[in-house]
Amino acid sequence: MKKVIVFGNNNIAQMLYEDAQKRSPDFEICAFTVDEKYLNTDEFCGLPLVGFQDAIKRYPPFEYSMISAVDAFRHMEDKIKVYERIKAAGYRVENYISPLADVADSVTMGENNIVMAFAHLGVNGKMGNANMVRQSVYIGHDFNIGNGNTFSPGCKLGGFCEIEDYCYIALGATVLHKIKIERNALAGAGAVVTKNIPAGITVVGNPARPHEKKE
Repeated sequence: MKKVIVFGNNNIAQMLYEDAQKRSPDFEICAFTVDEKYLNTDEFCGLPLVGFQDAIKRYPPFEYSMISAVDAFRHMEDKIKVYERIKAAGYRVENYISPLADVADSVTMGENNIVMAFAHLGVNGKMGNANMVRQSVYIGHDFNIGNGNTFSPGCKLGGFCEIEDYCYIALGATVLHKIKIERNALAGAGAVVTKNIPAGITVVGNPARPHEKKE
């Protein structure tokens, strides 16, 4: 059995906890942790909530592993920063794949990826670290996904798509076959992406067109 500490006390952390509690008896979440400056209570989901430095002492890396549920829409790089801090503290960093997700056996992934219920990851795909794949996401075959990306509920990606780092694919967006989305780009809710998205660009609409450039 894996004994796991979750970094975060947000909605994603609660979803992860409830899915694991119901469906993954071998993935035991024992406590939650956040940075001390965000610590305003000592409990979350009925379990201890402690500062990160305290967590290292109370739940040492030789006995526990950790996973981050950080998902910062405006600061996507924070996902990787937290992941790297967890690694630096000596923890083994877990992936979590809901038993209700459909992940092809040929998919390879790094660490700290969360794949929620009813998501599909197609054959021969590659995924880096600290990606969030929410409920009912469809990612087609031969995908290449980098680090720190978020795929919101109901979005769909065709085969051979390439997603670099820190991208956000919003609710219900559709990304067509062989599209490349470069670093720090965003596809808005319901967007239909028919062309590559350059770095830092937000696109919206059907077909998707540039809306703004993220700083």
